[in-house]
Amino acid sequence: MARAIRSYEPEERSFQENGLYCTHCGNTNHWQIDLKLKHQVENMSSGLSVGLDELQTKKIMFAIQNNLVNMVDKSVNEDKAIFHCANCSNTWIDFHERITEMCLWNGCPGCFHCGQWIGEDELFETCTDCITEKKGDIDEDYCDSGSCPVSDFGLREVMDHYGTHLTEIKESLGWF
Repeated sequence: MARAIRSYEPEERSFQENGLYCTHCGNTNHWQIDLKLKHQVENMSSGLSVGLDELQTKKIMFAIQNNLVNMVDKSVNEDKAIFHCANCSNTWIDFHERITEMCLWNGCPGCFHCGQWIGEDELFETCTDCITEKKGDIDEDYCDSGSCPVSDFGLREVMDHYGTHLTEIKESLGWF
C-alpha cells in the first residue's frame, strides 16, 4: 500500500531564510537530491565492502552548500530536476521566501502558497460589486478565466477557504 501524500497548510509550514518549498504539497522540511557518487568497492575475505570516498563526499557537500541558490535556479529555470520533495516526489521546488514574495508583489488575494487571505467581508464586497456590474451574468468559468478584476486566477481559492461559493453570493443578491 502506497503512503498517503500529506498536504501542508500554510500554518503548518516552517519558514526559514533560503528554505526550500514544494509548490505541490507545501512541504518545507524534507527533500531528496539526486547525486552520483563514486563508491569504493573492496574485495575482502568476508565478502565485498562498499564505501564512499570521504574526500570526494566532503567536496560534493561543500559544493552543494555553496551553490544551493544556483542549483535551485537551474532546477526551476532549466527543468533539470535536482531536488525532489520527500513527501510527494514533486520536482517543482523553489525557495519559500521567493514564492511568498511573488504573491505579495502581485497583490494576491490569498492562496495555498502564501496563506494571507483577504477578509471575508472584502471577498463578499468585491464579488458583489462585480456581480452587480455584470447584472448577475457571471459564472465559475468567467471568474476562473482571468476576467476577475481582483485576481488573474479568480477568487475561487479564497471562496473555498471561507467555505462559500459564487452561487451563494449571487443568491444572496437575488440573481438566481
